[in-house]
Amino acid sequence: MQTSNAAAQRRNNLAVLARTVWKEPGVSRRELVERFAIDESSISRLVGLLIGLGLVEEFQAGEEAAPRGAQSGRPRRFLRIKSDFGMVWGLTLWRDRVRVAVLDVQGRVLATSERHIPPFTGNWKGYLERALGFARETAAELPARLPLLGLGFGVPGWIDSDRGVIIDSREFNLLDAACPHPWEDKLPVLWENDANCGAWSSLDHETSGEDELLVLGRFLENGPLGLPTELSVGFGLVVGGRLHRGWRHKAGEFRSALWTPPNRILFGVDEAVFGRSRDDPVAFRATVSELLRNLIPASQLLDPRWIGIGGDLKARFAELVEVCESIGWVEGLPLLRPLPADTDEVSTGAALLVLDEIFGRVPGPRHVLYGRHAGESEESVWRGVDPEALG
Repeated sequence: MQTSNAAAQRRNNLAVLARTVWKEPGVSRRELVERFAIDESSISRLVGLLIGLGLVEEFQAGEEAAPRGAQSGRPRRFLRIKSDFGMVWGLTLWRDRVRVAVLDVQGRVLATSERHIPPFTGNWKGYLERALGFARETAAELPARLPLLGLGFGVPGWIDSDRGVIIDSREFNLLDAACPHPWEDKLPVLWENDANCGAWSSLDHETSGEDELLVLGRFLENGPLGLPTELSVGFGLVVGGRLHRGWRHKAGEFRSALWTPPNRILFGVDEAVFGRSRDDPVAFRATVSELLRNLIPASQLLDPRWIGIGGDLKARFAELVEVCESIGWVEGLPLLRPLPADTDEVSTGAALLVLDEIFGRVPGPRHVLYGRHAGESEESVWRGVDPEALG
């Protein structure tokens, strides 16, 4: 937690302490002293500044469920991020629907919603305007008005999240499309592959070192190939508690090992079978059997702790288990688990990724909360924007 000058060290220390409190609600001042080897008076001064800025609050065990490690006796005081500091939005962008998750700064879901929209006709800008309008409507229904701290978008396809560019999205027919950043100077705007968002949503963010493979499968109506239904599949890979995007940001893009050119679909099954895979049980089993067979070498190579099933496939998890048994992949049965049925993993994960950026370390993303805080001034910490400013 040391840097070369006092102002930078102050920013760095604030950011590190804020991130620690965010990731570990219920941490005590004493634990911070022991962890970072900083004297108690310095920790007290920095924590006091975080409290004065309205980001952190103290509480006693017994005000709610006791934090980890709390013991009986003299009441101890613990630290947590104030839930009313602000909110973040996560948006799932699919050609037939938009899903929104509004999270507070602690990472708790405040509101969710879904809206089906007319088939995508190629007007990307108009589509985004409708999606943001829907997000504003969702947030407006909250009982308290909170500042917006950041936006996260989960999009199907090959996404360069560093540059905010959709390199290739078959679903939206976009190639090398720079995502608009009209609010770039006010708050972070994150673009990410939808399967990566889903993988991030299912992590335990108080731990590190977790390995996970997520399979996000969705049945598209009015898909880009014009088939009755199209199964869109993407993988999200987490290694050591971090998203693995690959050197081209292409990790997780699915193409079956049984695919052969010039097939338009990315499976080896017949196109007519693939187009009936949602409603025809035989076609579903044939398509999903091929998907699971592709998972066998992937699971052996990557050795994930578990394989999450998301999207439309989580609602048909029992059928997936039957297919898994039918192809003899018994080793896969204890690995597979469905993601929660009542959670949209993509929009939730997109919002959590924004929070991870906001509470990043210094030096880090441009929108780290304390990137502007320097010297002894009492400059207010960055609080985002009024959501109506995005209209």
